[in-house]
Amino acid sequence: MQIVFDILIFVAVLILLIGFHEFAHLIVGKLAKIPVERFSIGFGPAIVKWKIGETTYQLSVLPLGGYVKFKGEDFDDPEGFFSFPFGRKTATTAAGIVANLLLAVIVYFFIGIVYGIETPPAVLELPEGSSLTQAGFQAGDRVVTVDGKKVRDFYGFIDFIPNPDTLKVTVVRSDGRHDLLLPPSDRSEVDYLVDAVVARVLLKGPADRAGIKPGDRIIAIDGKPVRYWHELVRAVSAADSGEAIEFTWIHKSDTLRAGIVPEVMDTTGSPKVGVVAALPSRALTFKEAIWLPLVRTGEVTARILVTVGRLFTGKESVKNLAGPVGIYQLIAQSLSLGFDALLSFLAFLSISLAILNLLPIPLFDGGRILMFTIEKISGRRLGKMVWTVATYIGVALIAALVILVFYNDISRIITGG
Repeated sequence: MQIVFDILIFVAVLILLIGFHEFAHLIVGKLAKIPVERFSIGFGPAIVKWKIGETTYQLSVLPLGGYVKFKGEDFDDPEGFFSFPFGRKTATTAAGIVANLLLAVIVYFFIGIVYGIETPPAVLELPEGSSLTQAGFQAGDRVVTVDGKKVRDFYGFIDFIPNPDTLKVTVVRSDGRHDLLLPPSDRSEVDYLVDAVVARVLLKGPADRAGIKPGDRIIAIDGKPVRYWHELVRAVSAADSGEAIEFTWIHKSDTLRAGIVPEVMDTTGSPKVGVVAALPSRALTFKEAIWLPLVRTGEVTARILVTVGRLFTGKESVKNLAGPVGIYQLIAQSLSLGFDALLSFLAFLSISLAILNLLPIPLFDGGRILMFTIEKISGRRLGKMVWTVATYIGVALIAALVILVFYNDISRIITGG
């Protein structure tokens, strides 16, 4: 029954992502007065269809894509899509990319309003040799004030970084308060510490099978005391592949132990046990509700773009790319961690879809925009032969990508990774 539910959620997520993307093409196309012949969610034969005006709307059998067919996309129609001015056809083409980014903003706004914002404590984790350690800061310092202003969480602290000037910081340690000077620093030099308390457990993951429950506190791994979450992460990441590591945790008033074998459960390739840290949260202010979704969307977009760059330069393995099967597995995992986790993954997928369509590959929106730009700069339309060759190249590249991601998905199923 759970599998059926997961499949339904998977299909619903795809329809939402693709429908939002294609609906933007449709709306902007109609606003630009470009005739639309067909609007389809999915490929293949139509399950249901209806016609309004000049446009046929349909839901097709394979919900792994979608399309908007404009009039005259055979390149020769003198009144077809490719004959329209640069601005109108470019805006129509770019609308899908913008829509997916907008969807991410909307989802992050909903998460913030309904679930609030996580507020990790302003307890510092510092890498060795950072400017902060050289200035006397220590791992575990709890920041109280910066420049005389009260700090309520970690994000409140890093709002002062990067800092061009030296700032006075008050921290609390086991031996009392200390006043330190924060030199000009970078955000990469500091992170937060959070207690090793479990908030969520991945359904049927290694920790779930071992009996770890939300609210449990991890106190030792392989006999070594654990207090903070990053210690748990490091111990799991350093574990030998396929070897069990002994977890000791407190459940209510009982101390329990079990050997747990970390598993690779996503496309990162890193072994995990399927637990999420407990972080305090608070409601968003009105101002935060407006700008934080934009900031979050920008941060995730930048992170994905960096990953794409690393793929093209060979610094990131193409084995980490996931296809429909891998995405289904990640959706199921997210859903087992909570609806907000599923929404976060939905936003991530929407941004990923926007970036994928931005790539200058013929058939993708970015490829078409590139061709339109070439036409604009050269002052003449590209002929049918050029568009046809470009289309064949696009089909070949997309087919290669599809084969690659399906190969990755099947490899993960066979190897258990």
